[in-house]
Parts: sequence; structure tokens; C-alpha cells
Amino acid sequence: MIVMTGRKDELLVVVDPGHGGWDNGASWEGRLEKDDNLKLGLLVRDKLIAQGIPVLMTRDSDVYVTLADRASMANEAGADLFVSLHRNSYPEQIPKAIGVENYIYLTAPEEPTGRAAQLVLDSVVQVGVQADRGVSRGDYYVLRRTQMPAMLLEMGFINNDIDNQLFDEHLVDYAGAIVRGIMQYFGLPFAEAADPP
Repeated sequence: MIVMTGRKDELLVVVDPGHGGWDNGASWEGRLEKDDNLKLGLLVRDKLIAQGIPVLMTRDSDVYVTLADRASMANEAGADLFVSLHRNSYPEQIPKAIGVENYIYLTAPEEPTGRAAQLVLDSVVQVGVQADRGVSRGDYYVLRRTQMPAMLLEMGFINNDIDNQLFDEHLVDYAGAIVRGIMQYFGLPFAEAADPP
């Protein structure tokens, strides 16, 4: 288990709001994944900074950034953790297509990557979700090409009304939960009273 013994301002977390620009990601009745990802990503950034953790955003506006550039940004900056934010989707509305899940790369080690992903997911689940879909392994580009522990967090299904309602109602709490999980991963205390500047 990694326990952070140095200064937290020497850490760097990359927050990666998926899609952007001409790439809308998934959509449902006019709702665009890229917008949800950015809303959540900006809140996660602000809350990390309020905890004293430096952040690198792969995008902080509605622009298109290639997957290669996202991974390169993180690698060149020597980041300590990469968190990619997404909304899930399924072609049909079925009972099983609900809830949140977190992905790590196919061959990523359980320690530290799997542990980081599980801590973040568990923290999000505590806020309240329709279903905890667990930590899975996937061959996503940003997970494959990043050189630090990396996760791809799917924050509910965009074509499920209840998942969308939960996302909207708990957006701030979800952001705080993601940050809480990140702080746990680094072995650092989470300051409850810390508010973004």
C-alpha cells in the first residue's frame, strides 16, 4: 500500500473530462456526455485544489482533445494519478444498464491501480447510486497509454432517467466523493471544511 509521506503539493492529479468539441460522446434526448463530463471535471479540479493537490486538466472548456494528447499531457507532466470522467450508455434501456463503474487497464496491477480505482468507486457509491457495477478491466486508450495509475470512471448511464437525476442532484457530492477517494489513495486526510477558492 502506498502511503504518502512527502508534501501533497508535490503530487499531480490529471483530471480528464472525456470527449469535447465535435465529439459529443454519448447522448440522450439532447443531453450530451461531453457536457456532464466537463461539469463534473471542473468540480473535481476545484475540490482537489481546495485540498492542496495540484491538478492538470486535459480540457477545461468545450474543446476536442485527442486521446493521444490526453495521455501525453499526463506522461510528460509526470502525473501521479489519471482520472478520466465519463457517462455510460447502452443502445437500449434495460434493467441492467444502470449504475456507476470504474475501469482500469487490462494488465494494470491491483496495487496500486486497482486499489485507487476501488477507493474512488467506493466513495462515489457511498453518496448514493442505482447500482455499484464494480471495478472492471478495459482496453481504453487513455488507460493503455498512460504511465501512472489510471482509471476511467463511468458516472451512470446517460440514457437512464434515474441515473441522470442522481447525477444532477448529487453532482457536487459526487465530485467531493471522487476527491475523497483520491485522498485515501494517497494516504492523506480529507479536509471536510475545505471549499474551493
